[in-house]
Amino acid sequence: MSNDTFERDGDAAVVRLERHYPHPPAKVWRAVTTPEHLAAWFPGRVAVDLRVGGELRFSGDPNQPDGDTKGRVTDLDPPRVFAFTWEDDHIRLELEPAGDGTLLRLVHTFGDTYGAASFASGWDSCLADLGAVLDGREPERRPPSAADHERYLLLFGLDEGEVGQVDGAWRVRFERQLTTPEAEVRDAAAAWPGDVAWELRDGTGHGPRLVVTVPAASREEAAAAEAEWRARLGHLR
Repeated sequence: MSNDTFERDGDAAVVRLERHYPHPPAKVWRAVTTPEHLAAWFPGRVAVDLRVGGELRFSGDPNQPDGDTKGRVTDLDPPRVFAFTWEDDHIRLELEPAGDGTLLRLVHTFGDTYGAASFASGWDSCLADLGAVLDGREPERRPPSAADHERYLLLFGLDEGEVGQVDGAWRVRFERQLTTPEAEVRDAAAAWPGDVAWELRDGTGHGPRLVVTVPAASREEAAAAEAEWRARLGHLR
């Protein structure tokens, strides 16, 4: 996790995860490109036409209950690079020899910045399952926990509020993907001051998305409010 990073790239967001596996690149390549191996660790089943421009079809993803989704192979350089779209997202898998095994780098580019902790914690579980498959062990297929999600949210700085002005008035805006059940969020919000605006939106499969806006009279007051509300919202997870 120490080498896992998040950055904003214009309107897009990019999550990078690195994992070392004590297996040769050819073995890892098979595990990340062939449907029978992908099924054991990827979030859902994948059918792939393994050529640049070839179609991918994804099914069985619990976060996509409405049916199959599609993508296209964008880059293919065996056994080093396999990259593809998944609906509006882009996923790139890079392999390179490293010591006694292979360094795998997964790069996920997407539009929902505030979903970064959800995506990263999900991939973290998937890549742990990939390691199990490569070792000949049974993958756990464990969904990410609230603690997994929270670690990435803090690592990526997604708990921080955005201080700024709107129509000349200072404010702090938080947008946080939560794992806390919606009813608990509503109970907590009932005790908030009346001038604090909040709403719940659909999230990335881990729970509701909370948006909170706190008014302030000055930049200094906004900075103080950011610290106060970051701590307050942290109890919700």
